[in-house]
Amino acid sequence: RRDVLLALGGFDPIYRAAGDDVDFCWRLQDAGYEIGYSPAAMVWHFRRNTVRAYIGQQKGYGKAEALVLAKHPARFNLLGQAKWAGRIYGDLSSVMFPSRRPFIYAGMFGRGLFQTLYSPPAPLAAYLPLSFEWNLAAIPLALAAIVAGIFAGPWYGLLALPLLASWGLCVNGALKAPIDKRFTGLKARLLVAALIYLGPILRGVERLKWRFKTKDSRPNAAIEAPVLRAALSPARLAFSLSFWSECGQEKEVLLGGLMRFLPPRGYVVGADGGWTAWDLDIAREGWTRARILAVAENHGGDKRLLRLRCVLRPSRLSGWVLGVCAAAIVVALILGAPVLASIVALLGIGFTGFVGARLQRLGRDVQGAVETVAHDADLKPIERAGGHV
Repeated sequence: RRDVLLALGGFDPIYRAAGDDVDFCWRLQDAGYEIGYSPAAMVWHFRRNTVRAYIGQQKGYGKAEALVLAKHPARFNLLGQAKWAGRIYGDLSSVMFPSRRPFIYAGMFGRGLFQTLYSPPAPLAAYLPLSFEWNLAAIPLALAAIVAGIFAGPWYGLLALPLLASWGLCVNGALKAPIDKRFTGLKARLLVAALIYLGPILRGVERLKWRFKTKDSRPNAAIEAPVLRAALSPARLAFSLSFWSECGQEKEVLLGGLMRFLPPRGYVVGADGGWTAWDLDIAREGWTRARILAVAENHGGDKRLLRLRCVLRPSRLSGWVLGVCAAAIVVALILGAPVLASIVALLGIGFTGFVGARLQRLGRDVQGAVETVAHDADLKPIERAGGHV
């Protein structure tokens, strides 16, 4: 309704090419509203009729993606792709990837009354070969394959496989694209394949350029060091805290306070949308993550015991780096290069220590933030035996 549109500030005029509708829809959801589907609505979408116009469109999309990401960082993954946990009927990802388990919808912060089972979204492998980041690595690898194949042997041609995978998807898309019969032919199909390939690259270059332009340069406020002795679980890389309230405060006091406290200090905070087994996902960089789960015990009247557990984990990117190191060690040993294998092993050990140090810092900052938010909300820490909280 118009009053809701005005109350949320309307459409942001910073979006000139795209992204204005996405930004407003997400602001609606963040404010607690629901987005409905109107089957009677009709939208006219005019396609670009020239290659020049198509290129301008893709650049505009890249700029819009960067602007939306800067405003809603928690809704994007490491590749700059928007997270989505919906469902496409007829999706074969569960057949191609049997290990992908379905999602259980439990409501935001576990407040849903009824659980619902949903199929997972398309896997990363479905769109990764067409991403800007993939081709940023695939093109140099293909060039290295050409040079190494000439001087070192044909086996190095395998380095061109990532680029060939991208081209294969483009050709497959071009063959399936509906084209006017007046323009069918090899030339038209090749043009479509080229545009499919260039689109993500153009968007990626523009997105990267505008991400640097929109990067927040404000100094990050410091987080006070924790003073409570949390209950630690070294084997699970987790710690727990408990707080007492006699004012009827629920766990949303802690969770909402962290969502307001951490972003100005450089942290990206993702809230559970009802699909996960955690309440908040916290990260500052691409190497580590902290996931928080909170519960509230009702002890009668306005008395509440709020329990919070934080689990620290290396990110998927860290796992990929270590996986690449392990694969490189195996390949080096197979090729009879133990010195190279030793160098890669040392790099892997050093990277593991680096990630461990970042996990320690993340845990310290998250605990300090929890203690600050709890103090501001007048929550009293609960001491257990041994001096732990």
